[in-house]
Amino acid sequence: VHAADVMQSTHALIQMGGLDMMLAYSPLEIYSILLAAALHDVRHPGTNNNYQVNKMTELSLTYNDVSVLENMHASRASYLVEGLEDKNEGGCANTTNNNAPNGGGAGGEVSGILGRMSKEQHKMTRSSIIKSILYTDMSRHFSEVAKMKRHVEALEEVLVNEKHHQSSSSSLCSDTSKG
Repeated sequence: VHAADVMQSTHALIQMGGLDMMLAYSPLEIYSILLAAALHDVRHPGTNNNYQVNKMTELSLTYNDVSVLENMHASRASYLVEGLEDKNEGGCANTTNNNAPNGGGAGGEVSGILGRMSKEQHKMTRSSIIKSILYTDMSRHFSEVAKMKRHVEALEEVLVNEKHHQSSSSSLCSDTSKG
């Protein structure tokens, strides 16, 4: 239920962005963001990163105490997206992946949700999903928000300077016409 709620909320935010979002992100990037929203907590154990690190769980050892759950979610999501069995979940990895970048099995059938994407599209989508899931680590939240604020402030300063420059230029033009 949580995954559906996050995916729907993400979709609503994208839709509220209107044309600006459509210009800022390609359909493939939006698809990647929505997949990440659905998969961001896949196989969540019901604990947090601090618990994992303090108890020195297998996950904390596997991911070196860094964004433990987010790394696990991203890893498990990768297996799902590729249409592979997760070797860490009791099955062994599907070895029919052959040369297909999208989880295609023997005979060319498609077994992953990414379908028949080009290698470049597949790489970009998978990378975007992984990054998006890793960004859900709340220990990084405030530093990421601070980065975004600095970026927005810099853009606003550029716009203010540009507007000031344009108004100065137009007043110069009107002064020179008084001759």
